[in-house]
Amino acid sequence: MKSSLEKRSILTEPLPSKAAAADHYALLDSGAEFKLERFGPKLIARPSSLALWQKRLPPRWKEADAVFDPDRGWKFRGTRFEVWSMRCGEAQLELRLQNNGQVGIFPDHLAYLESLKKFAARLPTGARALNLYAYTGLATCTLAALGISVTHVDLSKTALSWAKRNLELSQVASDAVRLIPEDAIKFVERELRRGSKYDIIIADPPSFGRISKTQSWKLEEHIVNLMGSLVELCTPKEALLCITCHHSAFDQHVLYNLLADSTGKRMKAATALDLAIPEVDSQRSLPAGHCVLAELN
Repeated sequence: MKSSLEKRSILTEPLPSKAAAADHYALLDSGAEFKLERFGPKLIARPSSLALWQKRLPPRWKEADAVFDPDRGWKFRGTRFEVWSMRCGEAQLELRLQNNGQVGIFPDHLAYLESLKKFAARLPTGARALNLYAYTGLATCTLAALGISVTHVDLSKTALSWAKRNLELSQVASDAVRLIPEDAIKFVERELRRGSKYDIIIADPPSFGRISKTQSWKLEEHIVNLMGSLVELCTPKEALLCITCHHSAFDQHVLYNLLADSTGKRMKAATALDLAIPEVDSQRSLPAGHCVLAELN
């Protein structure tokens, strides 16, 4: 059976809903190389180099609780703060103002959570998921809350400690998740030697990164072998691969073609998600990357 690529944009499926925007995440406005986002109870303004257009709602920007200046750090409208929490479906996440302008969640990843949940609902008890480059654990918390056993891999010990905190806030059982402080490629190679298999695999490989003082990572040098290895790790029965990418040269077509090569006849269906984030009450969106979900059988 040949698989075709179904394209979907979260412009047609806003996530979260506008009604829930005040409690969850929402992109309220963007422009002048900045974006104005609501993360639960906090309104945050941060740089965005692609937002070259004009702001729609200039008065709303005065309400920002914190504004990030790359040269001077965070500035606050009222009382200074660093930590707060936000609900994301099944997950309760702790957010923190970082020195690089990040807060601990990539909002574009919200786009594929519903697809993960729908697939997880079809799996039998005891199903296993592997989350690579897993950061602070949004997908991990979501799947674990649904009864999936998750192996969470990230080289950063800070990210793992943060993920552990999010699991506690999400009231996930301590034995439901394995937190592994290791390079994703090395972990995958070891799991292949062990003959391990997973029902769901999520990977968000960086475009570039440092593995050690002498080793660096470039997506274009590793992506082909990584795709093949992930397919091998999938259970021979029904499985789901979720690959996200933020490399400027890798769109959904590149991801699909690589997956098609790696999966061959096993690919049952594939869905491409444009990870552009929609503004609330607007036709505009902010580009953030691409994602392909491939169902295997």
